[in-house]
Amino acid sequence: MAFVLQKFHDGYKYFFYEIKDERSENYFLIENPPIPIALILIGYVLLIKWGPQYMKDRQPFDLKYVMMFYNFLQVILNSYVSLMAIYRVFLIGEYNFECEPCDYTKTVKGMLLLDLTYYYFLLKILDLFDTLFIVLRKKDSHLSFLHCYHHFFMALGTYIAVRWIPGGHSTMLGIVNSIVHAFMYSYYFATALRPELRKSLWWKKYITQIQLIQFAFLLVHYLRGALAHDCNYPKFWLWTMVIQNVFMLSMFGDFYWKAYIKKKEKL
Repeated sequence: MAFVLQKFHDGYKYFFYEIKDERSENYFLIENPPIPIALILIGYVLLIKWGPQYMKDRQPFDLKYVMMFYNFLQVILNSYVSLMAIYRVFLIGEYNFECEPCDYTKTVKGMLLLDLTYYYFLLKILDLFDTLFIVLRKKDSHLSFLHCYHHFFMALGTYIAVRWIPGGHSTMLGIVNSIVHAFMYSYYFATALRPELRKSLWWKKYITQIQLIQFAFLLVHYLRGALAHDCNYPKFWLWTMVIQNVFMLSMFGDFYWKAYIKKKEKL
């Protein structure tokens, strides 16, 4: 037991103190030890498990105006992050689509990529409120495995990015995903403002198509980096993201098939 505890301590010390990106040491929610992010993720799991049971015998909350504000805020923030990243990375900077290494320097470019990664991480923490609103509004049918898995691992994955691998080849994920979320929350804002729009299924259909295109594009992007020779970006994380995007593409594809193709065939 003592040997196992010593190995655990050595591993913790290595990952959180020896190979961390020291530039993000004082960023909110990124501090050592990683108690804040651990509490957030544990709280999220408890919300999924116990939230619906807590609301079972209670009336759903009327969150119309809260949802309108939240969705509008998401549109603004995601648009800001994506446009800033496009401008800084592509228009006035250089980006290697085959393999973009992480810049750990304290130069203007290096710190900008770190900050953009951190802003994206904060957006994924903000996204967790989606689940809270689902629970409070008693929309349990929306609390799918796909929804919970996606939100949990995006929060965890972006924390890892800020702490160890900010920017680099994963910059593309932040840009593409923020653009998709700007469109998605625009739809949510519109339906919160005018609930009758929910009856128009083509909105949801095309948003799901955009998400499928996103995962397919990111799969190719990460695969290029994983297969590139002398790519100065951790291969482990490149292959992890390849597998992750295959998984997300298959799950969203299954949802799309059941919701829009198979359902249409039955009509």
